[in-house]
Amino acid sequence: MENEFLLKAGLIAVLLVILPIMSYVYFIYRTKQRRYELARIFEKLNIADSKRPIFEPDTRATHFFTAVGLATAIAAIGFVILLFGHEMQIADDPNMLWSGPRFYSAMQPDPVEGKEVKEVKEDKAQEKTDARVDADTRYRRGAAVTFGMAFLGAYLWGLQNIARRYSMNDIIPATYYNLSIRMIMAAFLALVVYHIADILPPIFASLSGAEGGGSAESSPHKLMPAIGFLIGMFPQRGLHWLRSRFSVFAREENPTVRDLPLEMIEGITMYDVVRLQELGMDTCYELANADYIPLMCKTPYGARQLLDWMLQAKLCVYFADGVKDLREHGIRTVVELTTLSEDELEALAKDSQLRLSVLESVSKRLKGSTDMERLLAAERNLSRFWDHAPAAQDSNG
Repeated sequence: MENEFLLKAGLIAVLLVILPIMSYVYFIYRTKQRRYELARIFEKLNIADSKRPIFEPDTRATHFFTAVGLATAIAAIGFVILLFGHEMQIADDPNMLWSGPRFYSAMQPDPVEGKEVKEVKEDKAQEKTDARVDADTRYRRGAAVTFGMAFLGAYLWGLQNIARRYSMNDIIPATYYNLSIRMIMAAFLALVVYHIADILPPIFASLSGAEGGGSAESSPHKLMPAIGFLIGMFPQRGLHWLRSRFSVFAREENPTVRDLPLEMIEGITMYDVVRLQELGMDTCYELANADYIPLMCKTPYGARQLLDWMLQAKLCVYFADGVKDLREHGIRTVVELTTLSEDELEALAKDSQLRLSVLESVSKRLKGSTDMERLLAAERNLSRFWDHAPAAQDSNG
């Protein structure tokens, strides 16, 4: 038992120490390079020294390591529940967190009966009562394990994200605050799905992909820890599953409002989506109308890459699902649309499901847009790393 305790404690220590060590090394050695990158942007755009603090991220040591400490503490709680929950007997007694809907039935008082009737029933029902108590205990332990596995999944995803952002010189305090919220949200979301799986086996079967509902006693204990881990890795998909299964979680659909997630943009990964969401950009609408310069300073993306995403987002805002037809014809951004002549627009309308009047209206509007001109001018300025004029050609040819 002592060796097992030391093994579990060592595993928790190793998992937890990665986060502060990586953060410390980044803060000491990599933030300087990020400051150089920002200085170059400020120089290219002629931003005055008095205006630069507006665009610089907050990387003060106190703010930075407070966020790291919060994320580490929350992760420690999840790991203790996962690895030491059985020894601590946190799930042995009925409680609302682990018992879920079974808590209310466990708290119901026994019916009042006569003494003789009660004595006769005791012997016959003892075995059944013990089995029910054992089943409820297993249920609560399964809930605690699922809770801890969701913590583990969210934490490992967070380590992946931080390692990726380390290489991009893009770790800020918000990175760790978001990791903290992600771990908490994933753990409780997995617990909600666990309790739903117990009371609605067919719903659980649709989530796990199994045929038939299975028994309410065994299914959560067999599959939910693994599903909890996946929910930790992808909590947004868990929320999407809940919304798709229960109308109470779904928002009211408005046929005039189009849902344009950032995933519609080519080249954006789930890590990029999380990074943009840190700045309040959840859909193509926000990205298409974002201020290019502040976004350039507050993210690690190159000038051309960020401009390409914004121009794609504008195309998605104008055409929504119609961007599929446009991409099939070699049009990825609004800039490429503006280069088409009237004959080419007419041919595009015939070969796609897009209306000619819409194509002409959008193209005309974009050609005279000062916003587009400013975006393209800023990109040309920022993407020029080598200020070298081409050598004059030899007069002799």
